[in-house]
Amino acid sequence: MNGENQAVANQVRGPAIGLLVTGALGLLAIVGNLIGMAFQLAWLQTMPTQHPEQIPEFARWITGPIFVGASLVFGLVVSGLVIWAGLQMRKLRSYGLVLAGTILGMVPCLSPCCCVGLPIGIWALYVLLKPEVKQAFH
Repeated sequence: MNGENQAVANQVRGPAIGLLVTGALGLLAIVGNLIGMAFQLAWLQTMPTQHPEQIPEFARWITGPIFVGASLVFGLVVSGLVIWAGLQMRKLRSYGLVLAGTILGMVPCLSPCCCVGLPIGIWALYVLLKPEVKQAFH
């Protein structure tokens, strides 16, 4: 690696690690949400079956298999893409997809961990939009 590429690699190292942390926190959040949903489902099972109308429709919907499955898959895909973006950023590969993963990590409600993802994403975008960094990607 020549001196210029080494300088760029040093610039992307911090934001790339930040993206990895953001994605990992997102995976932990998915596990936490699944545990929370399991407790909600267990609570709903304790409600009297003689009066199912007492169970709010929304509570039945958010603990249903379609919602839980879709949430899990969506969270895994987004977290995985953010982690992948961090890995590719460190290698200076796939500029467009790294940019997409960075932006996904910043968007509230889409981000695996938006409290961390927003400042990390801003930092990553700042670095990614530098001409010398963009040019070093292959």
